[in-house]
Amino acid sequence: MAPLFETKTTLTFDECVKMQKYRLRGSIFIRIPFIMLSILMIPYVLYYGLYLYALVFAAFVWFWTFGDSLMDKMRAKKMYNSNKSLHDLELTYYFYEDYVVQESELGRTEFKYSDLYKIGESKTNFYLRDSRVSAMIIVKENCSDELCRFLRKLKVK
Repeated sequence: MAPLFETKTTLTFDECVKMQKYRLRGSIFIRIPFIMLSILMIPYVLYYGLYLYALVFAAFVWFWTFGDSLMDKMRAKKMYNSNKSLHDLELTYYFYEDYVVQESELGRTEFKYSDLYKIGESKTNFYLRDSRVSAMIIVKENCSDELCRFLRKLKVK
């Protein structure tokens, strides 16, 4: 049986960083209460003169909230460097009606769409996630318009 669609992805460090950012993108909402708390602490700190504590707390909140980019790169680097055989690995994806096949020089894997944990989409990629921590990266630039529509339909199901 011939596949409906086919695309290729090269697994680079940049793609791993993008995936890490996508995977953790919702975590900023967890930080909002801490930002609010730091704002509410300002009058208390000014009244009691606890400037050093305020500075340390503000630095912590700022780094935790806006230091994501650095942390994403560090996590992605750790993930990418943990398996040298994945460096610049070219993956070919074959999309069928009920499943996708991922093929490379390392082997071949089939995933039923119904078994996927989640299908996500960012500005540059689709992520077919088979678990909370791993995903197949589909670069939109390498996809036909029909494949993008197909993946969006799968995402909605």
